[in-house]
Amino acid sequence: YTGKGIFKIDNEPIKDGYGIFVYSNKDKYTGNFYDNKKSGRGKYLFNNGDLYIGSWFNDILIGKCKINFADGTTYYGEVYDYIMEGTGKYTYSNGYYYKGEFNSNLFYGKGILYNNNHHKVYSGNWKNGKYHGQGTLIWTNWDETSHKITKEKYIGEFKDGEIYTEKRLNWELSEKDNEEDYKFKVISEFDYESVKSKFNFNKFLNL
Repeated sequence: YTGKGIFKIDNEPIKDGYGIFVYSNKDKYTGNFYDNKKSGRGKYLFNNGDLYIGSWFNDILIGKCKINFADGTTYYGEVYDYIMEGTGKYTYSNGYYYKGEFNSNLFYGKGILYNNNHHKVYSGNWKNGKYHGQGTLIWTNWDETSHKITKEKYIGEFKDGEIYTEKRLNWELSEKDNEEDYKFKVISEFDYESVKSKFNFNKFLNL
């Protein structure tokens, strides 16, 4: 340990004030100490390259924090003891980013995923890092008829990152319905397979 405010009790150094401490595993903390504990503003560099910049209280990182991960992703938001917890913004190395709620380092609760052009990809509920509950999914699709890129949208239920519905296309053609009315009724309802075939879920769930 090197820094200001160093004093000793029974020949043991007590960390107090601003300083730098390198741990035996090569982690390094630079910042303020009080009574031998990290306290106040500082930054903690893990030996794997992850860097946490924030405020400590009684040796616990708490409140707003900026994290630069070694893989190029970043986070700015609330943390508790090095865990993303509360609200924040998580940015992937490819420019996609999520803004919303976190629980135990995972997207959890209300949140929005944006692409690198700042357009919404998904907004709604999340659970364990996946689309889950009510939400809106937006993606682009190449229209063979018009030869244009169109935007597609699904609004409804999701489960574990997949579109989810308990609806069944089980109408029967009644005497008062003509064939065209029946076809319109069917295609107006959500068809899981046709929507899924147009959208690559893994592309967005495994950025």
